[in-house]
Amino acid sequence: MALKYTTVQKFLKFIGMNESVKDFQPGNTPSNEVVASSPVSAGTYYVYQLGVNEDTLTLYAGTGTDSPLTLSSDYTFDSDSSAITITSTGATTLSGNDLTAVYEYCTLGKDLSYNETVTLLEQAETSVERRTNCVFADQSSTTPSYKSVVNELHDGKGTLNNLYSTDNAPIIKLSTTVSGAYTTGGTSIVLSDASGFPTSGTIYIGGNKVSYTNISSNTLTIPSTTPSISDSAVVRGEVVEISTSASGVSPSYEVLVPGSDYEIDYDTGRIQLMDEYYFQTDTDFEKPQDGTAARVRLSYQHAWHNVGDDAEIPDDILQAIHMVAGRQMVQRTILKSNAGQRDNFTAQSYGFSKVDVDELLRDYTFYRNSNI
Repeated sequence: MALKYTTVQKFLKFIGMNESVKDFQPGNTPSNEVVASSPVSAGTYYVYQLGVNEDTLTLYAGTGTDSPLTLSSDYTFDSDSSAITITSTGATTLSGNDLTAVYEYCTLGKDLSYNETVTLLEQAETSVERRTNCVFADQSSTTPSYKSVVNELHDGKGTLNNLYSTDNAPIIKLSTTVSGAYTTGGTSIVLSDASGFPTSGTIYIGGNKVSYTNISSNTLTIPSTTPSISDSAVVRGEVVEISTSASGVSPSYEVLVPGSDYEIDYDTGRIQLMDEYYFQTDTDFEKPQDGTAARVRLSYQHAWHNVGDDAEIPDDILQAIHMVAGRQMVQRTILKSNAGQRDNFTAQSYGFSKVDVDELLRDYTFYRNSNI
């Protein structure tokens, strides 16, 4: 599991425990840490500090910073022990030069390793998602981490009610067109603008439900069995399907056309099925039978966003994650103190940020709609 919202560096800076080996000291020029002097052979060496943030570690041959060593081929690093293992390839790279390092580290050293910090932050991120019923993502990122929902099922509600609600909200609004016609048998299709689309997903393209496995610039990798699609066809990030078959019959789904067969409110996740009863058209559009299970099927991308805006990761969420992780650290410290029969913490020490976290998360909490 990887961190989705924050980094070890951001957290350590938040709690005031982030240091760098290149911190400037008055009267001294910042310099790399010399891990081993030339000649450096293949083997294991140790940096000076424990609690190294491996995301920030860079090794160099000599004092220059033009040609950093390459992780895996030149060396490996164990953040728990601060051990650097130079390979034979790395020894050749270092020929005639000192092994020097630049990195940041936690001032708690052996009491809080990089891996322990990552675990704390992963637990804090999960806690915030559960408490808000939301995930958070940066829609401007080349790899936005939405919650991808595929084939979410809902029961039919008959002709008297044409409103449905997604289980998660808000919904990410993704809309573009096809750039150049696609013919069945090909494995790629080009969009006019794939900005904000996830690296893989299930979307609507020209009347079809299409699952793609990769995205490169504006080109999607799709199955060769995808039906032919015309140039300038509409592309949307959500797919709405219905089945009008009766109870006891396996559903056969029809992909609805956005704007004419349904409308969606991306802020609330409310979907309205449309027909001539509500909108005078010549189409013969039937609705799923009332009470019949699995007659509405929804695929979409979910992440929090302000009304009408693109998704982003709010500063408040980062702060809440850091505070939750910080409280976990305090709890662990209290348990350690009590185990050592030292009564130097009070109950207030653990509850110091609970109210603040509750207030921060209140504005981001999604209360699920009822599909009745």
